This record gives sequence, structure tokens and C-alpha cells, in this order.
Amino acid sequence: KEVNTPNTEKHEEKKEKLYTRAEVESIKAKERELLKQELETQKNEADKLAKMNADEKHKYELDKANKEKNDALAELNAYKLKETAEEIAKEKNMDISLLKLIDFKTETAETIKDKLELINSTYKKAVEDGIKNSFKEKTPKTVVNNSTKEPVSRASI
Repeated sequence: KEVNTPNTEKHEEKKEKLYTRAEVESIKAKERELLKQELETQKNEADKLAKMNADEKHKYELDKANKEKNDALAELNAYKLKETAEEIAKEKNMDISLLKLIDFKTETAETIKDKLELINSTYKKAVEDGIKNSFKEKTPKTVVNNSTKEPVSRASI
């Protein structure tokens, strides 16, 4: 076991290198220079980030303004298309309430006519099928007459 005594501590201290004032000042100057360079690079990076954030902010505001403009134009276009679609529907004697099925903000003038044709034909077919189904009669059931053992249709009873 090693015991620390004042003599062993002095030996350990003697092993450390002693610096002169000039050497210490030189080391301090190098450390200051390294710190200055590090601070300078951090400052440059912070300036770039601040500039990038300003640019990104400007880009965001520009994109937001463009989106609002496009939304306003789409809404205006939707009103115009709806008016046109109502005129076409009246010409074809279509039910105007069917126009609620169309999202005019996403439609274009080229596709609206085809869409109206499709809705009109589907609606007319559904009405025809409904009319056919409502006038269909069920086939009459036949009942066996117990006295004669012959089938008799229910319509004759």
C-alpha cells in the first residue's frame, strides 16, 4: 500500500512542467485566437441562418399570397361554371338540384358538360328503372283446389 505523505506529493508536483510567464501568455493568446475564430464562425452562421429565415419567411408569405389568389380565382371560376351549368341544365330540362353533386371548384369548363351529361343520363335511367319496378306486378300464386285437385290462380279467387 502506498501512503501519501508530504514527500510523495512534492515528487508528484515536481513531475509537472512549470511554465514561464511568457509561455503562459503565449498559450492564452492562442486560446483567445481560437475563441475569436470560433465566435466569428458562429456569428457568420447565425447571420446566414437569420438571412435564410428571412428569405424563408418571405417565401412563405409569397406562397401564402399565391394560394389565397388561386383560391379566390377558383371560387370566382366556380360561380361562373355554376351559372353556365344551370343554363345547360335548363336547356336539357334537367333538375337543377342535381347540380349539387358537382364540385365546381375542381371542375373546368371542358369537363362540366361531360359531367352534366353523365349525371343527366344516370338520373333518367334511375327514374326509368324506378317506374318499371313500381309498375311490375308480382306473378300470381297458384293454389290447389281441394275439391278438384286442379291449380287455380289467385287472381280468379
